[in-house]
Amino acid sequence: MKKAICLLLSVLMITLCFAGCGGKDKDNSSSDDAALGNIEASAMEGKLDTIKYGLGAEVDEVKDHYKKLADDYKASLEDEDEHHDHNPDAEDNFAYYSVEKKKGYTVIETTDARFYYIPKNEDAGVLAIATDSEIFGFTPGVTSKYEVEMELAEEGETVNAAEAEKLLLAVESDPIVILRSTFDNYQLDFYFYDNVLITTTIVDTENWNV
Repeated sequence: MKKAICLLLSVLMITLCFAGCGGKDKDNSSSDDAALGNIEASAMEGKLDTIKYGLGAEVDEVKDHYKKLADDYKASLEDEDEHHDHNPDAEDNFAYYSVEKKKGYTVIETTDARFYYIPKNEDAGVLAIATDSEIFGFTPGVTSKYEVEMELAEEGETVNAAEAEKLLLAVESDPIVILRSTFDNYQLDFYFYDNVLITTTIVDTENWNV
């Protein structure tokens, strides 16, 4: 009788163990699906997660928005200097803005991202966006290529960065590897140096041809 009870308890424990393990796997799968779904949904709209503007955005609107943020930040610093009072919110309100003409294209550089357009095709709006900030929960300088691959499941393809693709980097480096996903005419690229994320970009492949 004791042997029968022990056997029954053993079977019950094993069953509970498998049930628990199965539940954990299911939860992880749901989390992975949600992360991938967020990336896909954003990329399909031509956007990089929480960055305000996406592909096709009007160039003047992007310029006006970020210039105002930078002007407001500069004004807050001048006000602080004038009254000799330290403003604890100044650092939180930091905003940078510049426009630089390159050969064949122009880049609007801001605190959030870099927005690229082609002057002779300005009506098409922003054609490429690059950010070196945290995006989709990935942190540049910290997140590994393996971690991004796990989130993208089988959606990513690894390629070596071409010279034209390195134009979207803040500082060109070698060697650069890209983990790429394509959504219709939009191309989402994660740039890695030494297997660590450095930059994330999205490009309108139909119109970005520099």
